[in-house]
Amino acid sequence: MTWVTMLAEEVAPPTVFDPDLAFFTVIVFALTFLVLWLFAWKPIAEGLDRREKGIADSIEQAKADALKAAETLKGYEAKLSAAADEASRIIAQAKSEGEADKERIVAAARDEAEAAKQRALAEIEAAKEQAVRELARLHVDSAVSLAGSLIRKEIDGQSHQALIQDSMTRFSGRN
Repeated sequence: MTWVTMLAEEVAPPTVFDPDLAFFTVIVFALTFLVLWLFAWKPIAEGLDRREKGIADSIEQAKADALKAAETLKGYEAKLSAAADEASRIIAQAKSEGEADKERIVAAARDEAEAAKQRALAEIEAAKEQAVRELARLHVDSAVSLAGSLIRKEIDGQSHQALIQDSMTRFSGRN
């Protein structure tokens, strides 16, 4: 018979209470508990305490970091708001300067146009006066020429018409 079959014959079924087995089970459990209490319980408890303290410290650090981040965010938002206000102020200033420059340029253009108009009117007036003087001189020359022709010959109706026609032809030929 092998040892496995002998062991199988000696083992009682699990539903049967064996006081010896129960006694030794309690002794082994108590010894195991005592060994664990003396050698493992303290390091395990210390490890759990360290872990709990580390987690609590991490939570406190996360809260402190969150507060610091919120303060930093407020600072950045304030800086962003200040920068937006400054940008708006610069844009408004640039617009007002642009409007002032536009008004100044338009006024200068108006003044220049008025000056050019006045120069043109003066030139036209001078050319008109020159033309009137030239026309007057031509009329005087024609009148003198006509008077000289009249004095030299006696004028009848037909000669008078021819003389006027000749003077008109000469006058229009000079212009």
